[in-house]
Amino acid sequence: MILYPSFPRGALQTVEGDTALFARWSRGDTGDGAFRRFKGDMDPPSLYADFVRNTLRGLSTLAPVTRALIDAERPEQVFMTAFEDGSIGILNYEEREARVQIPGRASMRLLPFQVTLLHNQ
Repeated sequence: MILYPSFPRGALQTVEGDTALFARWSRGDTGDGAFRRFKGDMDPPSLYADFVRNTLRGLSTLAPVTRALIDAERPEQVFMTAFEDGSIGILNYEEREARVQIPGRASMRLLPFQVTLLHNQ
């Protein structure tokens, strides 16, 4: 699946300025994939983040760890990623402590600018 924020960038293009691929995707010509275009404003960035989160929630093919991260409660400046082995990386990119609650796990607090790795349960 391709999620693309059109504004303020406009159509995706090659370095030569060719937008044919973007036009095909926009028409639904994606083979076995899918193309979702975010047509909203990129400011504040949380608007695009909500679009991505809601689009991913609608997929039945997400790994359980990915779904848990999408549904996690966290401040806007806490970033999480799921690794192939099921472990989770978390970055608190705030100047204050942050509380994170990932479904199925204990609530945790992260110090300012802390990076942590949660191993697969």
